[in-house]
Amino acid sequence: MEPIFIDLHIHTSKKPDKLDKSYDLDLLKEKIEEIAEDSDYLISLTDHNTINKPVYLEAVKTFDNILLGVELHIRNHDYEKPYHSHIYFDLDPIDASDINNINAILDELYPKKEVTDVDDIPTLEKILNRFDSYEFVLLPHGGQSHSTFNESIPKGAQFDNTLERNIYYNHFDGFTARSDVRLEKALDYLVLCY
Repeated sequence: MEPIFIDLHIHTSKKPDKLDKSYDLDLLKEKIEEIAEDSDYLISLTDHNTINKPVYLEAVKTFDNILLGVELHIRNHDYEKPYHSHIYFDLDPIDASDINNINAILDELYPKKEVTDVDDIPTLEKILNRFDSYEFVLLPHGGQSHSTFNESIPKGAQFDNTLERNIYYNHFDGFTARSDVRLEKALDYLVLCY
């Protein structure tokens, strides 16, 4: 079996309210191919709460294996921190119409693309219902600087529905670690998952 390089967490812009329409896909491809060392690879461009349409349409021409994805903020309980999750859509081909339709839903869910812990952030159930007409996978993720799914539930709370129990017990987080800052938090969370 040959290894495959996968990076499903690539941001095209520093701020989701100000998308970089001229993101350098050629440099991205060069760096990925350097790291992948001639193996196949799969990527996804996952900006926060929106899709960078012009960049995605160019990326589809540039990369053979690409998933349409978005990094979402999700709130489970009113007084707990939201957590991050990636949604990846099963679309072939990825086209302007699909991106427009998904961005319209994202605009309803996230009128502000750059959210804070005090903003109105949609629940998991609301997100699932809004994207019900699409084939997709939703993967909660965390990292040393992001809240994780387990932190979105009040301490001592019981999971009160099948959906919460399913996510907590059956999904492995796509875990982001780009440095050793707050490494202890990452290790504690991974131990909790097992």
